[in-house]
Parts: sequence; structure tokens; C-alpha cells
Amino acid sequence: MPQPPKSVKLAFASFGLRGQILPIVGATLMGLLGVIYLSSSTLLLAGFAKFEQQDTARNVKRAVDVLSDEIDKLSFTANDWAAWDDTYAFIEDENPDYIQTNLNDATIARLRLDMMLYIHRSGRIVFGQKFNPTTGERVPVEENTEAIASLRQYLTPNSVLVNHPDTTSLVEGILELPEGPMVIVSRPILTGEAEGPIRGTLIMGRYLTAEEIKRLGELTQLSITVQEWESPELPPDFQEIRQSITEETDQEPALVLPDQTPIFVKAWDSQTIAGYTLIKDIYSNPALLLRVELPREIYQQGKRTANFILWVVLVVGVAFLVLTLLLLEKMVLSRLSQLSQNVNHIGSDRNLAVRLPVQGVDELSQLATRINEMLDALDDSQQVRHENEQRYRAVIEQTSESIFLIDPTTQRIIESNTAFQKLLGYDSEEILSLTLGDFIDHESESIAYNIERTLSAQSYHLGERRYRRKDGSFVEVEVSANKIYYGKRTALSAVVRDITERKQVERELYQAKVTAELANKSKSQFLANMSHELRTPLNAIIGYSEILQEEAEELKPEELNADLGKIESAGRHLLGLINDILDLSKIEAGKMELYLESFPVPVTIQEIVFTVQPLVQKNGNQLQVDCEPEIGEMYADVTKVRQILFNLLGNACKFTHQGTIFLRVFQKEGEMIIFEVRDTGIGMTQEQIDKLFQPFTQADTSTTRKYGGTGLGLAISKQFCQMMGGDITVDSELGKGSTFTIQLPLRVNLLNPELVPL
Repeated sequence: MPQPPKSVKLAFASFGLRGQILPIVGATLMGLLGVIYLSSSTLLLAGFAKFEQQDTARNVKRAVDVLSDEIDKLSFTANDWAAWDDTYAFIEDENPDYIQTNLNDATIARLRLDMMLYIHRSGRIVFGQKFNPTTGERVPVEENTEAIASLRQYLTPNSVLVNHPDTTSLVEGILELPEGPMVIVSRPILTGEAEGPIRGTLIMGRYLTAEEIKRLGELTQLSITVQEWESPELPPDFQEIRQSITEETDQEPALVLPDQTPIFVKAWDSQTIAGYTLIKDIYSNPALLLRVELPREIYQQGKRTANFILWVVLVVGVAFLVLTLLLLEKMVLSRLSQLSQNVNHIGSDRNLAVRLPVQGVDELSQLATRINEMLDALDDSQQVRHENEQRYRAVIEQTSESIFLIDPTTQRIIESNTAFQKLLGYDSEEILSLTLGDFIDHESESIAYNIERTLSAQSYHLGERRYRRKDGSFVEVEVSANKIYYGKRTALSAVVRDITERKQVERELYQAKVTAELANKSKSQFLANMSHELRTPLNAIIGYSEILQEEAEELKPEELNADLGKIESAGRHLLGLINDILDLSKIEAGKMELYLESFPVPVTIQEIVFTVQPLVQKNGNQLQVDCEPEIGEMYADVTKVRQILFNLLGNACKFTHQGTIFLRVFQKEGEMIIFEVRDTGIGMTQEQIDKLFQPFTQADTSTTRKYGGTGLGLAISKQFCQMMGGDITVDSELGKGSTFTIQLPLRVNLLNPELVPL
């Protein structure tokens, strides 16, 4: 096997695949390292940030807890003073010794109280002292002094500070005053055993001053700042937090206190972070905004950790990149370069007999083996393809179908078989110069539309068309088209079938159909006209025969009266026949109408039974009726319902001798009503049942001769049932009787009164 020369070198070998793969691998590895760093640092910093937020929120909670502890301590002091027998006696007798002994300035200062009020249950202030933040002095409080002007609205008899409902009542918290926020506690004055009745109220208060906030900060080792909620000079950060609390914003709280008060955390810069929360007053209204400032030590530690990770990832990544590129060059790129040179040599020489050298047992050696196998397959496929082309061409040329290919852009024929050339009368050279517009009998817009439909749908049945031959004559064809691909081109393949003979046959069949329909219509019209013309004189004959019968009864000539009865009977029989023919002609002409009304079914059944009774007795039969009175009403054409039942009961009476006829009426599923007529008469075979509902047809000729009739009654009855949305079915056995079942809706709908053709 010839081998390619190993000295062949391509101009771009040094920077082709190697020049593309090495930068890609390097960029990929660096990108991967960058992603690793970014994801790890992002997750790390996010974790540190979350931990920082949680830590800040916990410190804010610590500050709130310290403030709560101060309130609890003040509450404990107030309870110690309020539940004391001396205080219980003082609130009634106002003993001045109690004041001198217990309520001197030194005691109040030791308790760090800015306000202390003893209020009698009547609402009168027995004793009080209040700190004046303007002068810095403690002043005694009298009922009408200005010292408690700011407190007066909270000291009404019904206020929560004064009115204690029971001995366990306690009011403690923050009270917003014009002088500033105050920590306030109110306890009922009780005996030393904390029993009643309640004689009054003891109120203790302490201003939440800057010094007090500073003292709380020293207790917690935190930088605490407090701002009044309604302060007009609220700093911007406090304003933002107030807006987050009062409005629904996207900012989520870092922590929610047990009383559902949120704690918000906000980083000012890379050095400082702050936590904010709301403190409510004793009325659960917003009173204060508390802020705790903290250094961002956690965040700074996170940044230092992220930078350390960056340098570690960078050093490891560079080392890994260098090692990867060296291994890739040695094990893959150099061998691929040599393989590429050998393949290009085969391609430039177009010599499929040359094979590649195979070295090693890895994927590249397998690739070389597969290329050699591919070259073997290509060599074989060239011969097979040449044979296939010849075979396919022979098949296409021998087929009776006309086939041609067109270019969808230029609409020009690019290939055709002999059958298509013969169909249009062109030779192989002439037909390649034609476009679709040269032989299709359609507008250019229609041709373009069909091309677009075929291209978009892949396959499109164009239907029947007319093609123009070379001699100017036309041929009718049926066309189907498909989108095909060959090489890098797209074409449309059309299969054409000559349908000239089929179209001629279709036209002849259509003409025959039109002729038959016209004949049938003429027949129906003739029946309608003749029935109308015959019924008028027959009505006169019957009428005159009735008059003559009445006169003959007076004269009593028995023979003349019998003859007149025969005239009347024959006339009525002929009138019934004509009425049936007229009904049938109306149905066929589509002129039969429904007259819908509500009517009671049991009453109608009684009327029908009464009318048909003479027919029942004529052949010695018995009629049994099963119709429950509760069956109610139906909405239908009562005349046609009667006519249907008359026909079925009349037939049952006619074909039954010395037997029983059953009429059963019942509802089905609350929507249909069933009329079942069963007899014990002669019955029918399956062949007779098959032609039972055809007009002018009875079971057989012997039945017609023996029992008479025209065969129209059942056909008309079936049409009436179908007009009202129902149907008639029959079940019969020869010699054992028949059962006719009528199904009709309880409420007939006139929306679709369509007839089934006879």
C-alpha cells in the first residue's frame, strides 16, 4: 500500500491547530480558575456578609434587651413601693411623715427617678415630683401646676396609666413627651400582701436622656443612638429605615424580634455597619428608632480570606496550565499535526489508494485506522454510487408517472424523465429551457404561492392542474410536490399523473347524477301535485256519499245504503293513500314542518287507544296498555306522534289474529320517552326487516296481496321520528310477533330538523 511522504509540511502547520487549541485551552483554564475564584469569593463574602448581618442584629437585640431590663428594674422598684402597707395608708390619710421619711430628694435621686406620682383612685394627685429638664431641678407637682401639663392627657381617670382593672395590672414602657422620651411604669397601690381594693396608682418615670443612652451603651459595650420617631430633623439613615418600616419595600429585615418588630442592617461603608429597630410606646405606637453602630471586622476578615484564596488559585492555576499545555503538545497536538499533513496530502492528490501510517494504540491511532477504513469505504461507495445512479435513472425513465425537478428560485426545469417530456411534447433539450409559467395554466402569483407552501411544508399536494403542451393543447393532471436536497442545493420534485380519462368519467358521472336528481325531484313534485289534485274530488265524493247515506237511511233501502257505505269506505281508503303520498312528497321536498306544543302523554295515549279500539276488535285481538300517569308531559308535534302510534297499532292489529297487542310507555334517563308496540302476530324474517322502512315496500308480495296496504306508513313514521330527534327500531321473529320501539326526546328541539333521505 502506498504511503504518503513524511517530509510534506504545510504553510500553516506551525500555527494552525496548535495555534488555536493552545490559546483556547489556556483561556479555558484561566476562565475556569476565574469562575472558581469568583464563585468561592462570592460565596465566602456572602457568608461573611450574612454572618455580619446576623451579628449586628444580635447586638441590636442586646441593646433592646438592656433597655427592657432597665424598664423591668424600674417596674420592680415601682411594685416594691406600690405594694407596701405604708403607701397603702398614705394614699388615704396623706400623712406628711411618710413624705418626709420616704419621699425626700435624696431618695428620689438615689432611685434615679425623673418623675414620681401618687394618684388617688379619685384621680387627685396626692404627691408628685417631676424633673425639669430646662432648669435641671426637681419641682413638686400639684394638680394644676404646669409641671405636669405635658402629662395631663395621660392622667385622665380612664387612661391606661391611672385606671388599673385588677391587682395584677401593670403598665410599663416608653412614653413620648414634649421634653423627650421617658421610661415610665404604673402600678396599682395595694397592701403589703399585694391585695386590694386598689386605692390609687403609683407612677415612676425616668427620661431616656443622652446620658442614659450612653450609660446603656457602656453596659453593652455598644455605640447606641436613639432618635424620636416623629422628629422633623431625623438623619437620612433613620429616615430610610422609618420608610422601610412604614412602607412595603424590597428591603428584608435581618431579624424579627418576638413582638414582630423588624431589625434592619445597613452598611455605611467598608468600615462601619449599623443595625436599626423600632421601639414602641405603651400604646404600641412607634416612639423611638434605635441604632447600634459596629466596626466591620467580620467583613474585613472575609476580604482578607478572599484575597488569600485568589493568590492560591492563581499560583495553582498557572502551574496546572503550564503542565497541561506541555502534555497536550507532546501527546496530542504534534501527532494531530502530522496526521493532518498526511490527510491533506491525500486530499490534494485525490488519490484514494494512499493509506495513513498507524502508530500506537490510543485514540489517534484508532482515528488513523478509521480514516483508512473510510478511504476504503469511499473507494467502494464511488462504484456503488455510480451503479445506483444508473439504476435509479433507469427506474425513473421506465415509470409511467411524469417526474420533473425545478429550481425554486428561477422556477426553471433542471431535470425531467421521458414520460414528462412525452406528456408536454418537448424533447430533452427543449424542456430544460422551460419555466413553470411556460406550461402551467395559472397566474404567476399562484405559482409562487404553491412554491412557498411546498418549501415550508416539505410536502404539498398541489391537486389538479392544467398543463399546456407544446402544440398549445391542454392536458389535465394531478400534481404532488416535495422539497428535496442534492449536494448543497434545494429543489422541488413534482410527480405528475395524466387524469384526462378520469376527469371525463367524473364529468359523465356528475351529469348522470344531475339527471337522476332532476328526475327524482320531478317525481316528488308530480306526487305532490297529483296527491293535491286527487284529494280535492275525493273529499267531495266522500262528502256526497255521507249525505246520500243519511238520505238513504230515511228511505231505508238496505242495498242502496250498503253500496253507499262501500263508496265511502273506498273513498276514505283512497284518501288515506293520497294523504300518505302527499306526506311522503312533502318530506322528500323538504316542506314538512313540525308544530311543537306541550301535551300530557297519558291523556294522548287514552285518546289513541279509544280511536284504535275498533281495529283491535276487528280481528279478535286484545290491547294491553302500560302507561303510568306520573309520566307527565312532552313537548313535540302531537299530531305526528298520534299518526306514528296509529300506524304501528294499526299494523299490529292487521297482522295479528286472535292475539294480544301490548303498548308500553316509559321514560329513559329523564331525557327520552319510549313507546313500545309489541304483538303476537305473524312476525318477520331478517330479509323482510331490512326493507321494512322503504317507501312503497311491504314484507313481500304475498303479504301485500293478503293484508293490503301501500308500505308508506312505516316509512313516513320513521321520517317523523327522525324529524323530532328520535328513531324507530324493530325486533321480530317469524311466527312469534314483532316489537317496534319508538324513541323520542321529552323536549323536541327545532334547531336541527334534518331528514334522513329515503
